[in-house]
Amino acid sequence: EIINYLKTLNSKNIKQVFFTTNGSLLSKKRIIELCTIQNATNIKYIITVSIDGINKKHYKKIRHFSFYKIIKIVKILKKFFEVRINYTYKKTNDIDIFSILTFFNRIGIRSKNINIGVDTYYNSYSKEEEKEIITRYKDVQRVCYF
Repeated sequence: EIINYLKTLNSKNIKQVFFTTNGSLLSKKRIIELCTIQNATNIKYIITVSIDGINKKHYKKIRHFSFYKIIKIVKILKKFFEVRINYTYKKTNDIDIFSILTFFNRIGIRSKNINIGVDTYYNSYSKEEEKEIITRYKDVQRVCYF
């Protein structure tokens, strides 16, 4: 249904379309289809992928999809679209905090395209920990708390 809707849009009224996904339903075929529509309508697509772990073990604690499949999807998406990352920082993946930027930079995602959400609803952090998170990620697009 969304594919048919995207085909009806035109660049006279809309310049960009933003998608947010966990990537689990994306395939190379679907990505090519989106790219074809983007080119036909001359509308820029910006796709944000939620990835909540930078290794299989931590990713599986939060998401129940293949970590390697999602990374492969991100690499394919980057060929056609501007890609951004939403990363939710939780106690279950806090070992990753010092490696997040390095990991995403290695797969071609720049710091300015990474949003880090700090889950304070289910996880409690001291003021010192919150300050450390903000300081550590001063170069990312946004650090927010929820």
